[in-house]
Amino acid sequence: MYKIYKIPDEAVEMRPFKIKGIISKGFGEGKYYVSAYSNIIARNLGWKPYPGTINIIVNEATWRTVRALANKKINGFKKNNRIFHDVYYVECVLKGVRGIIVFPIVSKHGKNVIEVILPKKININMGENVEVLVI
Repeated sequence: MYKIYKIPDEAVEMRPFKIKGIISKGFGEGKYYVSAYSNIIARNLGWKPYPGTINIIVNEATWRTVRALANKKINGFKKNNRIFHDVYYVECVLKGVRGIIVFPIVSKHGKNVIEVILPKKININMGENVEVLVI
């Protein structure tokens, strides 16, 4: 089931800061969606994303804080009669690699999972504790 999240009215400015979480398995759809948005991400950010997302479990307070900071937007589009909704993001660094934390307007994830997109594959393991620098 998909959830629709309201966009915060105001973003809190408190960057940079670190958040901690645990690497988690996703729904197996990240590769499809990142590939669909790939050209837009490349145009907006100057790098082509590695296909897939890294799911990180955080507490709900952390999720809400990071979501409030995600005030940059990748515009949605329509392709082959399918609607791809807007995605909000904030820049981050994970394991020394600069990327983005994304918050799709429509998502299967609850308010305890953030999704990170990077320009390259990194070495991570399920259940691994990680720190993400939100910038």
